Amino acid sequence: MDRLSKSINCFFKATFFAIFSSVLFLLLFCSGAVYNRKVEFLLPNYLLIIIALCVFFGAFLILKRYYRQIEEFLSRFGGYIIIGLTLVFVFTQIYFCYCYYFLTGWDVAEIIDNAQFLAKEEYSNVDSYYFSVYPNNMALGYLYAFIFKIGLFFGVDSPENRVFLVVILQIIISAIVSYLTYSFVLKFSKSHTLALSAWLFYILFVGLSPWKVIPYSDSTGLLFPMLILWVYQAKTKKKHLWAKYFLIGLLSFVGYKIKPQIVFVLIAVAIAEGVKLAKPQEVKTNLKETAVKCLSVVLAFVCGISCFNYFFITKSKLDLNKELEMGMTHFLMMGLNPEGMGVYNGEDVQFSISQYPAEKRKEANLKEVKNRLEKMGVIGTLKLFARKNLTNYNDGTFAWSLEGGFYTTTFEDKNETISPLLKNVYYSDGRYYPLYSTAMQFMWLMLIVGLLGTLLKGRYNLFDNKETLVLLLCLIGLTVFETVFEARARYLFIYSPFYLIGGMMGLINIFDFCHKWRQRKNTIVKTEKE
Repeated sequence: MDRLSKSINCFFKATFFAIFSSVLFLLLFCSGAVYNRKVEFLLPNYLLIIIALCVFFGAFLILKRYYRQIEEFLSRFGGYIIIGLTLVFVFTQIYFCYCYYFLTGWDVAEIIDNAQFLAKEEYSNVDSYYFSVYPNNMALGYLYAFIFKIGLFFGVDSPENRVFLVVILQIIISAIVSYLTYSFVLKFSKSHTLALSAWLFYILFVGLSPWKVIPYSDSTGLLFPMLILWVYQAKTKKKHLWAKYFLIGLLSFVGYKIKPQIVFVLIAVAIAEGVKLAKPQEVKTNLKETAVKCLSVVLAFVCGISCFNYFFITKSKLDLNKELEMGMTHFLMMGLNPEGMGVYNGEDVQFSISQYPAEKRKEANLKEVKNRLEKMGVIGTLKLFARKNLTNYNDGTFAWSLEGGFYTTTFEDKNETISPLLKNVYYSDGRYYPLYSTAMQFMWLMLIVGLLGTLLKGRYNLFDNKETLVLLLCLIGLTVFETVFEARARYLFIYSPFYLIGGMMGLINIFDFCHKWRQRKNTIVKTEKE
């Protein structure tokens, strides 16, 4: 690695350390502070971290002892086992979700109701005002409308059952992401044992998450970050390089339309590829390849925008008003609201709506942003950012049940045993919900500690590999974005596989570091005795 590349790498490491050491500090020492969407758990964070590290290192020692036998077995049958387990997961989750799913309110209800009208082509009943204000949800509305149309074709007449078709789609998406996670870890680590462990961790942390029963961008969008990263990791012949990056661009565009934060993967890919240009000996080759990659991505976005405008704007019978759109300046203003502590704020929404047209709204938002920053000052702004990071990171359930009107319509138990049990686990007023939420926080804290382990020299140096560098850059970008703009733990969910992969690899590095330190200490003691 040349000097410039090394400097860039050090900058990424320093930024990553500054962000996630600050997050861990807040979780350990400031979780009792006042912040929005606060959640209480059965045990304090420091105890959960101690237990988590003991559990991980205990499991790792057991796996290490039988590693050769496990690896030999999985190298022969691991692929079949994962496919079989993934299929079992899909059918099991369909049944489980059917036993406890419910209809929720907030934006989800708005999109579902409009998708029902779109599916029946009742355009006059569609709330064009909502899609004018939040056009980013229009692609999601049309996707769900397409699924509802399939349901109508097969005679699924009940709106509740048509909604469950989306739940089934999100279960399948989660299963696909579980396999992509397994495949990515296997290719990077060359270890079937670690890849299977990552799959199992995924199932426990993400796969069993109840967010699948909420038909919204958080679970539907889960597919895109991991799929883009998986495509980026795939080896391609030079003559097919354009196709690979065209696919990355297309997936990024579709993902952005479903959840804007998904675009961070494309930005991270661009940065990782840009780092290659810092190597003087490879500039000519890299410049040529970079040009092909850039043109392919641009072409993909042009095709995506053209198709989207034609099918969803030009051919759409909706009366959309672009001047009503809530732009990024609105979410920046809301993120800098000290009274609302940076989360959704109804008064800010009304303020932005009252400013018309869009240009006036942008100016008013930026003026309010300037006023708020001046009033808070540097210290006040840092305090707000700290509170927002507690909102974002101090909840392993990703803010489950914390949206307004969450349990709008619940259904009768489907059976006498499993249905009431699952409701007691996943409903916030359930008997076992505190155990579930604490277990999720336990796993989440384990991964946060592991992320800092990626900075240590071990068997997995994530910053030295361009694919895993993309993964870590996404986590930097996402954290900065949610710190500055509207805060929400839920917004981290689509990147949960990234946290999982980075956290697991980092934990192994921590284990290696401790093992080497112990060996060095024993060697020194032995030398002193001699």
